Amino acid sequence: IINVKTKSPKDLKGTYIKTAYSDLEDLYGGIIHGGEINALSYKVSASWDRGENLENVWGGKERELNRVDVRGDYDLDFDKKIFVQSGQIDGQYQVRCLNGGSFKEIIPGERYYRIGYEQGELQLTAYRNRSRPHELSISGGSVKSVESDLYNLDLNHSFAWGENLSFVWGGNISKEKAVNPDIIYDKLTARLWSAYLQNQIRLTEKVIMSLGSRIDDDSVRGNNFTPRIGFVYEPIENHAYRISYSTAYRKPSFLELFRYLKNKSGTNLGNEDLDNEELKSIELGYYGIFSKNLKGSVALFFNEIEHLIEEYTVSSKVFNYRNIEQKVESLGGEIEANYAIQNGISCFANYAYEYLRYKDSGERIKSSPLNKINLGIITELTKEFSVNMFVSYVDSVEWAQSGVYTVDSKTPSYTLLNSRIAYKFTENGKATMEIFNILNDKHKEYPYGEEIGQRITVGVNYNF
Repeated sequence: IINVKTKSPKDLKGTYIKTAYSDLEDLYGGIIHGGEINALSYKVSASWDRGENLENVWGGKERELNRVDVRGDYDLDFDKKIFVQSGQIDGQYQVRCLNGGSFKEIIPGERYYRIGYEQGELQLTAYRNRSRPHELSISGGSVKSVESDLYNLDLNHSFAWGENLSFVWGGNISKEKAVNPDIIYDKLTARLWSAYLQNQIRLTEKVIMSLGSRIDDDSVRGNNFTPRIGFVYEPIENHAYRISYSTAYRKPSFLELFRYLKNKSGTNLGNEDLDNEELKSIELGYYGIFSKNLKGSVALFFNEIEHLIEEYTVSSKVFNYRNIEQKVESLGGEIEANYAIQNGISCFANYAYEYLRYKDSGERIKSSPLNKINLGIITELTKEFSVNMFVSYVDSVEWAQSGVYTVDSKTPSYTLLNSRIAYKFTENGKATMEIFNILNDKHKEYPYGEEIGQRITVGVNYNF
């Protein structure tokens, strides 16, 4: 269904209805209505999702999710507007364990409120995102997860300076509170401010350079500075080469820093001394249009990750987090081609390779697949009827045994054949059938996840 959070009301005039049902008794429904009254445009959307997830290592899982969203835009002038938006997500999972027991997990209800002002390329947005905690009920007892409350103010602006120079700049101020004495041992408040600047300059007719940087100051997790630089070289029309260097980081979560959870499975602790995960990346790429029917691209990358965070076993039934001492390196590439066979029929092929290893020892990290292949053909046989076929191959992986979980750490390779058939039965109505995993190659994407088999979903979309 249309993304209810990002699609503007002016793009949603009318009413859109979608419903879908799968052979695993999943039922999905959604409705979006958009309209315009003078300078005011609005949209209202709601969706619901009922069904049963595929079986995982703990057993079957029934789910129930509900979403609602309301947004209104008011045009002050041809390039000025204000908007307000609010929404909510609620639901629960009912899990049937393999040993015959069960527990219920109330997923966190999320409420968000946004108000903003836009003028040309200037955007100013304030929002609040309040996440009510998970509630996990087991054998008559219950444990709640962290409740968070986030206040945020964003500023973004872009402009051109002459014919060869452009800028994007902005900043962010936020305040986040986290509360739950069952899991973290203190009430936490984090304050963050950040600023960024990026420019693009045409050095010559064939060379473009981009420079950017961002600085973050976090009262809990410290300061970070992340620069980046890139060049694009277009020697001839429709053929371009690029090279870039960038940095990024991931902050430890509140749970990784301050968790204190004790139950029958053991004691789970946080680590206040965790460093941010830091990434340095180099990328090389090429993109070309060879004819009106054929285009393709090639990309190579090298990433270095420092202070990677992992969960580990301290002693029997005591678990904690730590930064991995060795740096982790990721190197690989991707090649893709798209070919238009004739009007209404096109195909594509994509191959990706990634080798993940510890830098010092050279040992390969087998939790990332070496090879991935994607093939597909997209057809529009008539204006009303289309058939798409996709094939995906994912290489085998093996996860290191940390002692936190005691299940098979190996996940074999698997191949998926998927199809989507659509028929437009009226100007405003469309029926679809999607067959996922036609060959029923039952597999897991990671050792502790769900076993995924064939799934057939039929649906109807209608707008008026």
